[in-house]
Amino acid sequence: MKKLIVLFVFFISFYPTLLVAQKEYFNLDFEKTDTIGKSIVHWQYYYFGMGTKFIIDTTNAATGKNCLFIKKRRNNESGSYYIILPKTYYKGLRTIKISANLKMTSFDTPNAGIWFEIKKNKNVLPYSNYYHSSEKAIAPFSWTPYSMEETIEKDPDEVKIAIGVFKDRAWFDDIKIEINGKPVNDLVFEIEPEK
Repeated sequence: MKKLIVLFVFFISFYPTLLVAQKEYFNLDFEKTDTIGKSIVHWQYYYFGMGTKFIIDTTNAATGKNCLFIKKRRNNESGSYYIILPKTYYKGLRTIKISANLKMTSFDTPNAGIWFEIKKNKNVLPYSNYYHSSEKAIAPFSWTPYSMEETIEKDPDEVKIAIGVFKDRAWFDDIKIEINGKPVNDLVFEIEPEK
């Protein structure tokens, strides 16, 4: 019995360490990476995102080995996710640009996009909080580059960068963020298991 108790105490002591060791982190190219010297951000649901599937896809990357796959489970909602930039980037932030490769399923109009939500004094700035996507017809199931850029007059209090799917499904890869013309390369995230 004593051996069993000692073994149980040993397991409980090291269980959190084992859990941390099993976590996998990804950069914004959706490739596995370490967390040394990097900021960990979390993809969060935006409004109706709970009806979507959000996974790493190892079969359809634009570059590298992986991309991100988002599929809606319900037709009456958008599947949108966002990250909040760490506050260390807000001082002196005057331009922000995001670019990505997107692959969609629509034949006539885009069914996915990228967007910002930029807040100052708890108010959403008027030029943010909208989807940006191509206004022309797109080739379905082909990787297409997208980008958007905004100018900001005052240091923001919060910056959300989001990706989303209006209908069906889409793939995202090679997300790049530039602040004042300089690339942001130190963001990593963990894909949380589905609930």
